[in-house]
Amino acid sequence: MDYNNKIAIGTAQFGLDYGVANKTGKLSISEIKKILKFAKSRGVDTIDTASAYGDCEKRLGKIGVRDFNVITKLPVTQPSKNAKNWVITSFKKSTQNLKLKKVYGLLVHNTKYLLSPKTGPKIYKALLHLKRKGTVQKIGASIYTLNELKNIISKYEIDIVLAPFNIFDQRIISSKILMQLKKKKIEVYTRSSFLQGLLLMNKKNRPYKFNRWNNKFNLLNKLIIKIKKTALELCLNFVFYHKGIHRVIIGVDSFNHFKGLTEVKEIKMNMNLSYLNCNKDRMLINPSKWNNL
Repeated sequence: MDYNNKIAIGTAQFGLDYGVANKTGKLSISEIKKILKFAKSRGVDTIDTASAYGDCEKRLGKIGVRDFNVITKLPVTQPSKNAKNWVITSFKKSTQNLKLKKVYGLLVHNTKYLLSPKTGPKIYKALLHLKRKGTVQKIGASIYTLNELKNIISKYEIDIVLAPFNIFDQRIISSKILMQLKKKKIEVYTRSSFLQGLLLMNKKNRPYKFNRWNNKFNLLNKLIIKIKKTALELCLNFVFYHKGIHRVIIGVDSFNHFKGLTEVKEIKMNMNLSYLNCNKDRMLINPSKWNNL
């Protein structure tokens, strides 16, 4: 099976020094051009970006991304008093930076404001306005917790949800919410397939503060040895295997890294890996909490 049509390019590293395992820093324009050209040749058609990713949108605009389905996000910062205008102005700035007249998807990046009774309805109204206007094809939200997701889909009709999903963070499949999202025809995009690269690190390179989870990392390592595959092959196959997922967003550190991702072959995943889940351990599965370790 060719997994390339399920890959979406994550662009945080295009505009920021991002990720616990990132040793190369922000990518050069020439490297990004090379990645996008190769992506197109391999049938990868989706790019995920955000106004919060440094100057990423401007750099993508400079290169040209009209041949891709582009998903971007509203700022993570608090909306201005006129939340509807804030959405429209923020979106306009993103499209100007990207040099696009319309995008495939626009997501709320900070759901606190979408779930606020004060700003939520205004933000949603503005998203609907952009969708009706035809400048945005699909609207949605980037979430961190299942509670956020449940609250959002009970209040609003959305088209896309972006959620964390990896071999340690199996909440989206353990909760059976995938079925609910399928019924509502909501496209599911996942991120954090490698937990910012943590799942691919050997013990020697892994930051000391993660030693409290050595038991889980040891179980993962034993499985890798048993099936005679790499951590990359196992982690990617784990997320690709689930049919309810529309695209898997993968952060790219370099051209060679991306090329390697597109060459990963299918592994028979008829094994129960629920014993590896750390669903209740938010300090491990939510990178925003790592500074507190």
